[in-house]
Formats: sequence, structure tokens, C-alpha cells
Amino acid sequence: INAEYMGNTDGFDVAGRNVHIHDCTVWNDDDCVCVKEMDRGGRQAQCSENMLFERIHASGIGLTIGSIGPSSRHSCVRNITFRDCTMHNTFKGIYMKSRPGNAKDTG
Repeated sequence: INAEYMGNTDGFDVAGRNVHIHDCTVWNDDDCVCVKEMDRGGRQAQCSENMLFERIHASGIGLTIGSIGPSSRHSCVRNITFRDCTMHNTFKGIYMKSRPGNAKDTG
């Protein structure tokens, strides 16, 4: 994926279970990989879990577990692994994005 001149364009937005993304290059100005709470159909994933991301060459902001926050419809993110990834001039590297607050306010 090469979106070097496009803003706000995540490389991979993933949610759900048992995901393996490997051996790829993501060159953009946004999150290269972002674990999220929504699936492709816009439905809530019960839990984003058991994900392995390996041998990814990344630029942009970085590798993210993000946009995760209090919600009565989404209860967890667990067992997320980044392995053997290289990041060229990323803004943040590997990081967490959260939405603080009460579940009743953001769900």
C-alpha cells in the first residue's frame, strides 16, 4: 500500500478474531495498521483478539491499537502481537489510541 501523499488513509483497519497480516509494506501518512472495534460491515466486533502482524515495513504514524474505548457493545482487545516489524521515520511507532469516558457516554 502506498498512499504517501494521501492524508487520513489507514493502511489496514482490522477488527475481529484470528487475524494474521504479514510480509507487506505500508507507506502512508496515517496509521499503517490499526486494530479497531468495527468489522467491515459496520457491525460491532465482540472482541478484537488473537492478531499477529509480522514482517511489516511501515512509515507514517505507526502501528496502532486504536480508537478503543468504553462501550457497552465492545468489551475487549487482547492478544495483539507485532513481530519483526520495521518502521522508517514513523511519527509514534507502536502505540495505543483510546477514547476515555463512561460506557454510557460513548457506547
